[in-house]
Amino acid sequence: MTADDARRQLETIVDEFGLTLVCDMLGGICGDKATHLRKVWKDGRAAKAWDEAGRAFHATEVRVRDFDIIQSKTRARRGI
Repeated sequence: MTADDARRQLETIVDEFGLTLVCDMLGGICGDKATHLRKVWKDGRAAKAWDEAGRAFHATEVRVRDFDIIQSKTRARRGI
């Protein structure tokens, strides 16, 4: 899979589920990776970086929530 293929797939996921949910899922994935690094690899430094990335995704989720609501209403009006 190329980066372009991955980008198209990600865009499809965002279109289907909304940016808010995608940010929430990415934040959760980051948290899972942080936990794994702490427990399995005993790598607190890398885990901290993943935790910070997760917090950034969750903060972005809050910021884009209103955008997703507006986008959903626009789709509904267009019958999409």
